[in-house]
Amino acid sequence: MSNYTLGQRVRFAERIKRRYVDTYNQPYPKGPNRVWSGEAYPGKRLDGGEGIIIGKRTLSDGTYHYGNGEEPGEYDAHRHFTAYLIVTSLRSAPVHVLPEHITALEPEPEPDVCPFDCDSCHDEDCPCDRLGCAGSEAPGAR
Repeated sequence: MSNYTLGQRVRFAERIKRRYVDTYNQPYPKGPNRVWSGEAYPGKRLDGGEGIIIGKRTLSDGTYHYGNGEEPGEYDAHRHFTAYLIVTSLRSAPVHVLPEHITALEPEPEPDVCPFDCDSCHDEDCPCDRLGCAGSEAPGAR
C-alpha cells in the first residue's frame, strides 16, 4: 500500500537520512554527493519503529557544486523519489521513511462496552442516551 493518510498509525522497518558522500577521489563523472540513505554511516543501518504519518515529501539525490566568490553554488538533482514524514513521539523530530518500508497498523477495535455503564444506569440524564451508545435503545429513548 502506498497511499497512506494523514494521522494513520504505521510501523516502519528503517528510516532514511541525508548524508554527504565524499566524491573527491572518484573519477569523472562523479556520482551524487548528497544522498538519502538508510545508513547512519557505512555498515550501520538506521532503526525502524512505529509512529503516525504527518506528511509526504518529494526528495532528491544529487550533487552540490560549490561556487567561487563570484558565482553561487548550484545543486544538480540526479533522481527524485517520495518519502513519508513520520513522527514517533511528542519530543522527537519527524523521520523520513520510504513507502516500501512502511506497514499500516490495523486500527484498534472499538470496545462494545459503554463507558458510562449503561446496564446499571436508569437515570434520564445519562450521557449514553444523548450519545446513542450500544447500551441505549436510541438517543433520548429513555
